[in-house]
Amino acid sequence: MKKSVMTGADVLCDDISPLDGYRHIGLVTNQTGVASNLECLPRVLQSVLGNRLTSLLGPEHGIYGHIQDRERFGDQRDGQTGLPVYSLY
Repeated sequence: MKKSVMTGADVLCDDISPLDGYRHIGLVTNQTGVASNLECLPRVLQSVLGNRLTSLLGPEHGIYGHIQDRERFGDQRDGQTGLPVYSLY
């Protein structure tokens, strides 16, 4: 029997009821945030949550890992989702 691996994002997309009642949802993510099909997490969750996903929060290297080590970055807008990205660094 072949078992497939489900990420936390896959589980959440199958049943988003734990987020019922929340109108504004922010996502802390980085370049490792992907679904099992390797699609980036912000786009996956935006397709499921719609406009309830209101912001992205990026750690030290940004949400796509493109920021150099120890380089500070300010708040910006994500080109793929159009959501604001807030720096946690």
